Amino acid sequence: MSSDLTGVPGWSDVPQTEVDRYRSSLGPAAVENAGLSSLDCSLFWKSCASELPALSRLALRYIFGTVNSADAERSFSLYNLVHSERRRSLGEKSLKQLLFLYFNRFVGRDFFD
Repeated sequence: MSSDLTGVPGWSDVPQTEVDRYRSSLGPAAVENAGLSSLDCSLFWKSCASELPALSRLALRYIFGTVNSADAERSFSLYNLVHSERRRSLGEKSLKQLLFLYFNRFVGRDFFD
């Protein structure tokens, strides 16, 4: 069971020993003990905080994240605006840079004013 989680912010702070302990005993045992009932993820990770401090902190940070498609929709709308008929010949690198500039154009506006 190999997953590449290196792209998850905070993953590099989790020691491999915690990951191994979770994968070998704590995670499977929790699922097995839950049986047909639902597993309370929040309660599970809070109860693991003493044994898996870094991993439980990371899990609790992401459990309650708001999931929606607004960022993806905004990104596609922006892509359609930037990738107009006049800009069809842009290379991939230039297009990514232009999208980055458009997407972040308001960041720091108040800071510099």
